[in-house]
Amino acid sequence: MRRYTNHKDLNSLIRKLVRDGWVFERGKKHGRLYCKPGGAFITIPCTPSARRVLTIVSAEVARIHE
Repeated sequence: MRRYTNHKDLNSLIRKLVRDGWVFERGKKHGRLYCKPGGAFITIPCTPSARRVLTIVSAEVARIHE
């Protein structure tokens, strides 16, 4: 099972999105989650420290997916 980030719940969300056709590209400290190749993306921290990171990323996914 691939690990995208150290945050358990965020990792599950990303795994679900990748199964639905999103593309994850790993960087040194941050990854990028693309809605479609070359399209809009969300920056994902590999080691998130914010308590609200799942809420923030979920809102960004909803905004892009509209």
